Amino acid sequence: MCPAGAPGTGSRLGAGPLSPASTAVTPATVPNTPVIGTSTQGAVEGTLTANALWSAPIAPPTPANGGSAILGYTITAYNAATGVVLQTVAVGANIPAAGRSFIFGSSAPVQFDAVANNAIGASVASAKSIAVTPR
Repeated sequence: MCPAGAPGTGSRLGAGPLSPASTAVTPATVPNTPVIGTSTQGAVEGTLTANALWSAPIAPPTPANGGSAILGYTITAYNAATGVVLQTVAVGANIPAAGRSFIFGSSAPVQFDAVANNAIGASVASAKSIAVTPR
């Protein structure tokens, strides 16, 4: 009799049949990139504002959320002329397609991008939005 655990060993009755193959599993990954919308100017009177609009990542590749629920988004506002980051805001994922109003200290044109976040990590940033002048 062969020692237990030796290659090719089975029970005293011999090796049994192989078990069926398991179902293929794809590990979760970061989400796909969210889709940036068209930025809009804020209200005509009052504080200088501009609005960032985005929507959830889309497939392919499937699944768009990377196999792990989207936990939120990170929205960044940039000076459109210099690319300098002006503000970064974390937003919850309770709204699948969303918008966020930003308050600015000047009327210099701005652009936005969006990043989707899940338990695995952060997506690639979306393309930057068109430039918009806060008002």
